[in-house]
Parts: sequence; structure tokens; C-alpha cells
Amino acid sequence: MKIEDFLSASDVAIDVRVSDKAGLLRELAARAASALDLAVDAVANEIEKRDELGSTGIGGGGRICT
Repeated sequence: MKIEDFLSASDVAIDVRVSDKAGLLRELAARAASALDLAVDAVANEIEKRDELGSTGIGGGGRICT
């Protein structure tokens, strides 16, 4: 399976302005919730649970610009 099988150019966000990892996860949750017609809080909670399991590649080596 290739990434383009499930990710389109419209799903990519460049230069997202957030101040920290929590803000980035919240922004990702808002985008996912909108695309899937779900509640932002529900998606954010699930992303936070996943992040607690281990690295998502965000923060601690990821690049967050302010």
C-alpha cells in the first residue's frame, strides 16, 4: 500500500501555526473531525490516547514553528 492510496493533496497541511505539541494535535483533530463529520473533542481525545502510547513523530525531534 502506498501513502497516496489513502492520503490526497487536500489532506496535507503546510505551515500550520501552533505553539506546542498539544496545539498541533488539537489542530489535526479539528481537521480530521471536519473531514469525517465527527465531534472535535471526540477525535482529540482519541488522538491524545494514542499519543500517550508512544511517539507519533510529533515533538521531541519533530519541528514545530511558532
